[in-house]
Amino acid sequence: MLLILSLSTNAIAQVSSLHTISTGFIPGKFRMFEVDVLGNIYAISQNDQFRKFSERGDSLGIWNDVRQYGKPTSVDVSNPMRILVFFQPFSTIVVLDRLLTFRHALNLRKSNIFSASCIGNSYDNHIWVFDEFEFKLKKLDDEGRILFESADWRLLFDDAPTPKKLTDQRNELFFFDNEKGLFVFDYYGSFRRSIPSFKYEGPGVSKPYLYGSRSDSLFLIDPEKGTTQSLFIPQKTKLNSERKIENGKLYVLEEDGIRIFQLKNPGL
Repeated sequence: MLLILSLSTNAIAQVSSLHTISTGFIPGKFRMFEVDVLGNIYAISQNDQFRKFSERGDSLGIWNDVRQYGKPTSVDVSNPMRILVFFQPFSTIVVLDRLLTFRHALNLRKSNIFSASCIGNSYDNHIWVFDEFEFKLKKLDDEGRILFESADWRLLFDDAPTPKKLTDQRNELFFFDNEKGLFVFDYYGSFRRSIPSFKYEGPGVSKPYLYGSRSDSLFLIDPEKGTTQSLFIPQKTKLNSERKIENGKLYVLEEDGIRIFQLKNPGL
């Protein structure tokens, strides 16, 4: 039996509004960014230069060969020693080290994966890939060998999700589908639970919280307690700009850079 954890709008009790204090700013014209557990910021500029910054704005690394593979679809920095850059149209994953030095590129087509919707670092230094043609979660090593594959998700669900983002955190895999919500699996490919109502822009995990944006507000949800906290995003930011939460801090993409805020809340 599938366990579905439903967090409808009426079921979520709003505990409080989040408050922020601006603590830093990284200037630049960026189109996407990520933040690792150490507080380092990885940003791709509008001219496709990939840079790593400290929270103080110090440059810690640069990779200029982005255009060789097209435009990046996503970047996974969950392991600061091993950065993954995914180029979905070319079914290619580029692996960089902590200084953004090129290590190698993995062509997923050589692993007979011709349509991957999302990828991510695994807990054991391999790579998760969701094969949307076969509707299977697969784990690959650096040579592209398939170490594990799940059952066909179409056998698990009446209407199988096609996740656009996956996150490996603390013994669980979180899959985000913009239309069908959040799905959680274990490392053996077994389904644990879902939150069909979790349909947010820029979804993420900062355990024990889930977060995402709607319009000009960011929401921080505790699925175990069934509570939510909200934060109004200033109008200076783009309506659909990227927002990340890591280590109790909020990072927001603005027109001219990345703004860093300290979240002021006892639960963080």
